[in-house]
Amino acid sequence: DQQWQVRGVAALALGQFGNEIPEETVTVLIRQLSDDHAAVRMAVASALGEIGAAARQAVPGLRGLVEDEDAAVRAAAEAAVLKLSTGKEG
Repeated sequence: DQQWQVRGVAALALGQFGNEIPEETVTVLIRQLSDDHAAVRMAVASALGEIGAAARQAVPGLRGLVEDEDAAVRAAAEAAVLKLSTGKEG
């Protein structure tokens, strides 16, 4: 969507599906880790962390966000990497 708010809310909603989410959807979320808007990147990182094991392929992209210019994005990425690396699903 062209509106960042819609993209962010959609990402958070997808995260609520947890490990039941299709792999194709995880792939789409991973692509959104490079969104122009920080709030969307933060929402995507949070969603991927909530998805759990089905999103483990996102770890490299999430690690890239640990250097993001936005502190909230960095924090969300770090939390997601921790969840996905330790297997503690949301």
